[in-house]
Amino acid sequence: MLNEKSKTDDNDINLNSLIKMFFITFSVILFSAITYFIFHVAPSPLKPSEIGQIGDFYGGLLNPFLTFFTIIFLIWSIRLQSRELAATREELTFTREEIKQTAKSHKELVAQGNASFFIEQGIKSFESAELKIKKVFDYKIWITTSQLKGEPSRFIASFFEPGSNTHDAVKLSDWVQSVLVSFDDLPESKRTVYPDNYGAPIIKNLVVDIKQQLICLNALITYKGWIHAITCIHALTENIELLRRFEILSSNWDYIIHIIENSKFAIETYISQQTLTELKSSTVYVSVELNNYLEILLKAAKTNPYDDR
Repeated sequence: MLNEKSKTDDNDINLNSLIKMFFITFSVILFSAITYFIFHVAPSPLKPSEIGQIGDFYGGLLNPFLTFFTIIFLIWSIRLQSRELAATREELTFTREEIKQTAKSHKELVAQGNASFFIEQGIKSFESAELKIKKVFDYKIWITTSQLKGEPSRFIASFFEPGSNTHDAVKLSDWVQSVLVSFDDLPESKRTVYPDNYGAPIIKNLVVDIKQQLICLNALITYKGWIHAITCIHALTENIELLRRFEILSSNWDYIIHIIENSKFAIETYISQQTLTELKSSTVYVSVELNNYLEILLKAAKTNPYDDR
């Protein structure tokens, strides 16, 4: 803007100089003509032919002068128009860049708004599934042994409504905690726990809710809601610890592992794309922590004692 003002001032100075030169020169010629007329022509009468000669003389003198200044003014106006066009072009370029920046900022704001929306919806959906899963933890369970003819014995889990006073039945959450170590120490042939007819739908719904939570976790990671994702992983790890105590279809485990591996791949890709400077930032630190928690979650999902493949 300072350069444009300086150019405008220079143009005004040049125009004023030209106008002054024009009027000074014109005044000198006019003064000379009047003086010559007063002292040389006025004392004696002029013939028509002499008047024409005088007109031709001053016309011939003024015409080149006026033509010269006309050309000068034309050149000056062309230069002025060129400068104005250049300034307009520069202003248009600046305006175009501003529009680009505004569009980029708007796009970023929209992306942030969309990310915030999906993060919020992901958290709500995760919490909704968590409420249903917590109700499963409140059930009571009673483990009995069953053996069919010609087959090895197996554990049967009988489920009872929360608050029931069934003999030897314990709260499912307490049972999970008690078998985390001792259950894994058992031989693989004795780890199998099958839910009874009443418990089978409960475990089936548990699988559905955990899948929903994993999808929400994947959305949180996609839209960089990593702090929330870490909190969700803690709950998911506990839920999968419960789920892997019971026999479920191997296809369900494949699906669960697949989603966790996709989330882990997304985080590892993000970390690998950062520079050495960016690796020291708090954002990357959170992503590294998230990747560590995903590793624990993946390990829990892969330690399914009923996977005989």
